[in-house]
Amino acid sequence: MGAPGLLAQEYIPAQNAKGKWGYVDEQGNVVIKYDYAEVSAFVDGRAKVKKGDKWGYIDTSGKEVIKIQYSEMGTWENGRCKVAVGGSMKDNVLKDAKYGFIDATGAVLLKPEYNEIGAFKDGLAYVKKGDKYGYIDNNLSTVVECKYTAIGKFNDLGYCWVSTGGKMQGGELKNGVYGICTRDGRIAVKPNYAMIGTFVYDVPEANPVYAQIANSPEAKERMKALAKDATKGLTSKSFAMAFTGGSAEELNDEVMARQKQATEAFENELRQNLTEDQLMLMSECPSYNMLGYKFIEPKLFSELDMSRSTLIAVSRKQFRSANAGSWTIQAKGMDMIGIVDVATDRPLVKWSKYNVAFIPSEGLAAVVKTDKKGYKVNYVNADDKLLLKEWVYAVGVSPFIDGKAVIQGTKGQYIIDRNGNVLSQSYDLIMPAADGKHVVKTGSGFGIITTDGSQVVAPSYEVILPLSDGYYCARRTDKDPYGYLGADGRFAIEPMYAHASSFRHGAARVKSDTGWGIINTANAPIVKLTWDDVKPFTEENPELCWAKTGSKWSCIKVANGTAAFEPTFYDADNFVDGRAVVYDEVGLAGCIDTNGKLVVPMRMSSKDIVTNCLQDMTARGATEISDIDAYRFNINSNPTRNKYRLSHVISNEMWDY
Repeated sequence: MGAPGLLAQEYIPAQNAKGKWGYVDEQGNVVIKYDYAEVSAFVDGRAKVKKGDKWGYIDTSGKEVIKIQYSEMGTWENGRCKVAVGGSMKDNVLKDAKYGFIDATGAVLLKPEYNEIGAFKDGLAYVKKGDKYGYIDNNLSTVVECKYTAIGKFNDLGYCWVSTGGKMQGGELKNGVYGICTRDGRIAVKPNYAMIGTFVYDVPEANPVYAQIANSPEAKERMKALAKDATKGLTSKSFAMAFTGGSAEELNDEVMARQKQATEAFENELRQNLTEDQLMLMSECPSYNMLGYKFIEPKLFSELDMSRSTLIAVSRKQFRSANAGSWTIQAKGMDMIGIVDVATDRPLVKWSKYNVAFIPSEGLAAVVKTDKKGYKVNYVNADDKLLLKEWVYAVGVSPFIDGKAVIQGTKGQYIIDRNGNVLSQSYDLIMPAADGKHVVKTGSGFGIITTDGSQVVAPSYEVILPLSDGYYCARRTDKDPYGYLGADGRFAIEPMYAHASSFRHGAARVKSDTGWGIINTANAPIVKLTWDDVKPFTEENPELCWAKTGSKWSCIKVANGTAAFEPTFYDADNFVDGRAVVYDEVGLAGCIDTNGKLVVPMRMSSKDIVTNCLQDMTARGATEISDIDAYRFNINSNPTRNKYRLSHVISNEMWDY
């Protein structure tokens, strides 16, 4: 065995004929005898070694400086190392060990009593003791006790969900009882709830035109029919499970998948069957800023998305609609939802009273109850008092804005104030206010009123679109051309267009006898009115825009109308940050740069997947991907791909050839 003073030269790991490891010097002389199952190189005069199935550290004299007693030892960070005791290796993975931390001298900093210790992130690491989870901080002090069946990860605001009770099955918590804690271990919301969610979802019903169409008697009947079709075969399938040993969880997952599929089919069918006028009106009508709740994923270390509100939705009962996917009033009719302020753990809306609750606006939360006739709305204040004496059957809800809200009743719509007083007469439709005025509709046509209900333009126009950039796009009858009303209700741009849309970013898409183009607010052409179609501007003074000839879209320069580059596409979105999503003849999507170069080949089945691909490319520092990589990314982005079982037949488009 060599003396410490001789380590001016390197000690080199070496193995003898019997497979044992030791160390030799540069001349090949044995300086530490062959006595170990594994060894590592010396660093700062110490080396990690394994004897039998245990690890420790020796110095250059071969003396143990950290006792060889650990089943596993991690890397050194900040002068400490995670270690494991006990357990056994199965398939090269240590099982059933207990973990803790030691310092460089081998002194125990955190007793090895945890089944798991996660990596530190932002000063915290999760720990598991037995089957319960908690958190420790950088000082190895407990900040969240190990008493939770499952736990999330902390978000940017310092909140994390925790759950008592229930059981982990297949990576998902079943029948948990949820609450919320802070980074310092304080319980912000006591674990009292079967479900919790955050307000991050823009509610489609907040568009009054969509709400009216989607909740018409015909649409409701169609939704019922689709839902009924979606459940066909489930009864016999449930019966068969008793004999085949199938899982009830699998059946429940199938119910959820079918329910979501029926809802998506309803929404797609609804939009496909809209008339041109309905589509225009729905796209031009602003949506209220209504946030609906989305329940958390009951999976370990999922995160509370509180990016848009620190209020949370709670329920003490679990319902199928909790995972129904697309947010619809009809799908949530079984829920009993409340709202809790995380900062105070105080209920703003009691959970046991209402089927749906929306985020409060100006101190009043819109709430919904359902029955066989449909759903009815009201507003509740912080003292749990209802604003309206009688609930109103409705097709939609609106928030309070500047002390007023629109009741979207099934028998008419009208404006109320914060005291519940009715301010306007009843209309068939009242669109959200802009510059203190609403566009309204009755059987006789469209008009304009103030938020106090005073009439600016009598409801006599065939169409008036909501105020945008100071103008109302309008026409008197279906035989008249379109023009633009000013704020006073008089034509500021005389009726002269066969078709028109609202001004956005100082520009409007219009059609004359010579074709489509774009004008400014002075009624001067920005893009000549000679095209089969044009895309409206989505930013101020763009350099490029899309114009259509026949079935193809070309990118043109706004300044002179000439082609910006050669490739043409079957559809395209406007450029954002120098990139535009484009589509081929079957609707597959890709992405180009401002030179027309494909940076993402048109292999993606949706715009969302293109967006995810671009984010992935940015994270990897890539500027473009190949055709086969785009194909693979699209396949891997399909959420159904990893749900196939051995008994399933997998379609060709799901294989990564």
